[in-house]
Amino acid sequence: MWHILKKASQKLGAYAYNSNFTIPFYNRIWNSGTPEEFEREWKEVTDKNNLQDHEWLNDIYGFCAKWIPAYAKEKDSYTAGVRKHSKIGKHE
Repeated sequence: MWHILKKASQKLGAYAYNSNFTIPFYNRIWNSGTPEEFEREWKEVTDKNNLQDHEWLNDIYGFCAKWIPAYAKEKDSYTAGVRKHSKIGKHE
């Protein structure tokens, strides 16, 4: 994720220095609880700033499941349950 965020100031131009964009933008990235919440909030922030057609934002959105924490949380919750069940089965 760090390499994507590192490029943000370069790719976003003036938006990278506008707190009316950056605060909601980073908040969506770090604080969305679920993938659905992230997707809804991403649309809100891009719509509000007329960035629906921004090439770089569309590119990184295309693979957001690989770098947005909300997706990892959901995946970890699922796999943790499977691993726990597997370990219990092995010990019995």
